[in-house]
Amino acid sequence: MARRTILSVDGMTCGHCANSVRSALMSTPGVIEAIVSKETDSATVEHEASLTVGSIVEVIEDAGFGATVRSEMDETTAHPNPATEGGELEEVFSIEGMHCRSCAEAIQSALSATPGVVAAMVSKPTDSARVTYKPSVVSREKVVEAIEDC
Repeated sequence: MARRTILSVDGMTCGHCANSVRSALMSTPGVIEAIVSKETDSATVEHEASLTVGSIVEVIEDAGFGATVRSEMDETTAHPNPATEGGELEEVFSIEGMHCRSCAEAIQSALSATPGVVAAMVSKPTDSARVTYKPSVVSREKVVEAIEDC
């Protein structure tokens, strides 16, 4: 079963830093997808359960940056995640029209900036966004709107 880990990444000063972290993560056996954002100083890593969170932190540290775990969860779709608090919902949205990794990063930034969105991972290879959000704060329609406005 795949897992998703969200980490804070310290020390990134530019897009090149974010690309360096992503390259290091993507070259790690067991990493399925990695989205790294300088804007949010974070990395969202989808990985095989056999890859430990400690190993992911070590990869980021070996690339020259600090890392701390924000959250980790099993891969699920469209149902409440018992590992989260506050009535959060995790859902996978299909996305059409992404042409490159920059498109995925723009959508991820837009989702991350949306009040009520707790976590977002956008993947160009799967043309999808995995979003954890609080329905009491943001509606599903607003999440879809944030995706479509990019």
